[in-house]
Amino acid sequence: MEPAQRFILKIDESATLLESIDKFKSFLRNCFFKNPSYRNVIFAYHQFQLLNYPNSDWEKYIKDNNIYCWNHLLGPKICVGAELFYPREIVNKYDTHKETSQSVVETQSCLARNDVLWAFGIAAKFGSPLGYYYLYNFLRRLCEYSNKYLTQLVKETYEKCYEILERNKDNVDALYLLGLREFDLLNIDKAIEYFEKGWSEFKDKRCKTFALVMKIQFNVKESNLTRDDVHLKELLDLKYSAAAICVADLYERKWNDLENAIEILLDSRLDAPPEDHAGTFIKLGMLYSRIGNTKRACDWFFSGAEFGMAIGAMYLVEEQTKKGKYLTNSKELGLKLEHFQDLVDCLKSALETNDPFAYYHYFEFCSDLKVHFSTDKFDVDIVKTAKKISSWGFDWGFDVLTELCNFTFEEIVASGSIPSDGTMFKYMIQELQLPLSADD
Repeated sequence: MEPAQRFILKIDESATLLESIDKFKSFLRNCFFKNPSYRNVIFAYHQFQLLNYPNSDWEKYIKDNNIYCWNHLLGPKICVGAELFYPREIVNKYDTHKETSQSVVETQSCLARNDVLWAFGIAAKFGSPLGYYYLYNFLRRLCEYSNKYLTQLVKETYEKCYEILERNKDNVDALYLLGLREFDLLNIDKAIEYFEKGWSEFKDKRCKTFALVMKIQFNVKESNLTRDDVHLKELLDLKYSAAAICVADLYERKWNDLENAIEILLDSRLDAPPEDHAGTFIKLGMLYSRIGNTKRACDWFFSGAEFGMAIGAMYLVEEQTKKGKYLTNSKELGLKLEHFQDLVDCLKSALETNDPFAYYHYFEFCSDLKVHFSTDKFDVDIVKTAKKISSWGFDWGFDVLTELCNFTFEEIVASGSIPSDGTMFKYMIQELQLPLSADD
């Protein structure tokens, strides 16, 4: 793992609060998008604690930047910290929830990197229920694989999250998460009520998309749905990528109308902002793949990857293998290692997104090539990939380094890697003094 570049972030006592916060924002963005490092995030937290501006400066910053305070009793500096450390850009990009048909597992893997988990923890420390919510989501999934860990923490983070949300129903993120909770509890009318309020009071397109999709699923019933249903028109009128994907998904799933599904998405990208395009491109690639147009599918998958969705590169490689480049057919087809280099390069370019699943797929592909062609060409990359993924706390990175590369667990931990399990969360709770149990 790259060493923490602490020299980049220094407290300048002559700087204004605005200048200091801008420096923190730049530093944290580098942490999340260029050189992910949980140690840098922790360092930024300790540096933030050293900022010593009068309350009037913090209050002015809150007002000028329209920052929502989850708990005014904690003071204005804490309110700023809750917003500053919450990795909103990462969440907006990778939290593809139930309203879209994109792969939740692949795209949400970035939310499970330990640098991002520490950011959620720090935001929670500063009173943000959003930080608690994403910690809870991760802990809940972790417990599905290992019941011995963190069961009590799942309960505590859930309770803490919704205790704060219930007090802040004048916030759009609170309405959104409260709606998700009611949906999970199958309180459909209550969920729709929260989502509709998020739309009516804040014009939040996430909320409106959920409300309309739930009305289709539970009120109209998909079996009775017609193409001229008003809810479908409302979804498209939002000019929102996730909403258009939902409509395209219905055309594909209910009517097997792939051509119109493609047209819907092609039209939607003309109105949606660029940051929304990646999901649309991925879905277009999937649809073209289904109709057998490999070239167009690959073009759209590549575009999705260009817009920062590593999953696009993975789908592109899967699509290319349909043309006969797959390893099991390589000998019969006379294919040699160099025939696969373009696919290796494609997956390698996706590593720039720092998406753990991009690293996983790159590792798997290189490992398959190594075995199939009896080559050591990829040995260095295989080890580098495992080191990187272990530095983000993922178990399989540790497994590869110990089993394949003969690293001891102590050597891996000594390099700065901590598995994202009970060990890390006990450390986080103690370091941040979170009001949660530190016991497994």
